[in-house]
Amino acid sequence: MNKYLILAFCLSVMASFRLSADESDSIAANESKATAEVNVREIILSEITDSYEWHITTWGNKTIAVPLPVIVYSKTSGWHVFMSSKFEESPVYEGFYIAKEGKYKNKIVERDSNGNEVRP
Repeated sequence: MNKYLILAFCLSVMASFRLSADESDSIAANESKATAEVNVREIILSEITDSYEWHITTWGNKTIAVPLPVIVYSKTSGWHVFMSSKFEESPVYEGFYIAKEGKYKNKIVERDSNGNEVRP
């Protein structure tokens, strides 16, 4: 008997999600007509680009996130494993840093023997 109640509950929850999704689709369609074009590509790429932390939520001005592990191989110094929170403590960790500009912007990089910025 309990499994039937659970099944009925799950089906009703899924049906309500579908109804609210239909309502939100019609609201979104109306809003898109009233506002300027939305750059969908920019939104999607901002969500799937490399990140060195798992963003949970923002509470006021405080970001709540979990730092992720970083595993990189340097041609000069071999394998390195550390948490991304090391970059919060110091901008450079074991010769690695996050590029602020250029073709490697927001990526972990290091300097080679010639002083060039390279990706490990």
